[in-house]
Amino acid sequence: MRAHAVNRVTEGWRRQGVKVFSQSSATKSAAPGAGEKSMAIPSAVKSKIIVDFKPTSSIFETALRLVGFYSKESKITRSALNLYLNARQHADNPNFLKHFGMPNDFNKQFCIISIHMWMIFVRLRKESVGKQLSQEVFDNLWFDAQKHLKNLGVGVLSLNARTRDLQNVFYGSAVAFDFSLGTSDALLAMALYRNIFSFDGDAHHVGMMVAYIRRELNKLEMMDSDTFLGGMWEFSMP
Repeated sequence: MRAHAVNRVTEGWRRQGVKVFSQSSATKSAAPGAGEKSMAIPSAVKSKIIVDFKPTSSIFETALRLVGFYSKESKITRSALNLYLNARQHADNPNFLKHFGMPNDFNKQFCIISIHMWMIFVRLRKESVGKQLSQEVFDNLWFDAQKHLKNLGVGVLSLNARTRDLQNVFYGSAVAFDFSLGTSDALLAMALYRNIFSFDGDAHHVGMMVAYIRRELNKLEMMDSDTFLGGMWEFSMP
């Protein structure tokens, strides 16, 4: 299921009584501006949805099966939504950005989302559904980013170019972070200093982010598949 259908599907689950849980929370050339304050999540996708929801009513469960709620594709869609909300959890938290000495603007919010998306993708490599699920999570990111750009007044002719700019930022960062896996903290620090801090961070803040990423990667590595794919977890505060 494509990301642009998430709003409609989520609202359909709500009408069916599916229980949801509220979420507790680039370079300058790639971002639309330094003053924007958030990448607002579309209103219909602000909540997590239980991937393997089991209703108490057998009639309701049968109805859910009939509409495909328990199909592999439907579960992947719910899992992708939950994982994406996890990835952007700290981007909406100004205290998180402040902790690392970052301004609360679109540039850095997108960078924070990129870091957490990358950590999720690293963990997804262990899963049999990882490739398909990664694509769904990607779709949620670009759907979200494009909605934000439209709200800023970016026209249709410029939208694809702006999205490609953001994709280049993400892919460039991900490649640099991948290269640092299994290596020294110094290589990860260099990747962060260049791609996240834009050569404008002090050693203390960069070091704190290195420690945070190593800790969260380890937490995801230790997480069992059902827990991870269910998405009912959150990244820790630094």
